[in-house]
Amino acid sequence: MPSIDLHAHLVPPHVAELTNGGDWHGLKAEKDGEGNVYLVKDSRRFGIDPKSMWTPEQRLADMDSIGVDVHVLSTWVQLYNYDWPVDRCLAIAKDFNDYAAELCRQWPQRFKGFATLPMQDVDAALR
Repeated sequence: MPSIDLHAHLVPPHVAELTNGGDWHGLKAEKDGEGNVYLVKDSRRFGIDPKSMWTPEQRLADMDSIGVDVHVLSTWVQLYNYDWPVDRCLAIAKDFNDYAAELCRQWPQRFKGFATLPMQDVDAALR
């Protein structure tokens, strides 16, 4: 019987790249002196679990080391942003969903995905 992890958070690689001063749909990131990465939303900072930013190869190696056959990928709660304008939330959801879908296509036996949607706008979520 396969071992399935249903709670495998994923953060698109763009977020880690933000530590160089970029902006991703209104989000920024900072890295502290110990290498920890924080998502900056408005004036708040949220620590990001390093495992959620692993490359697919790092994730697969970890899964193999602990006997997990499948990760069901889901977005990290700080990327929902239901209180933001729908166009920004939709862009973040699309970027996440596209990245998760790419991983599922490349490793269909190892990765499955939960999509995220802009839940503050039913029409946008349906599109």
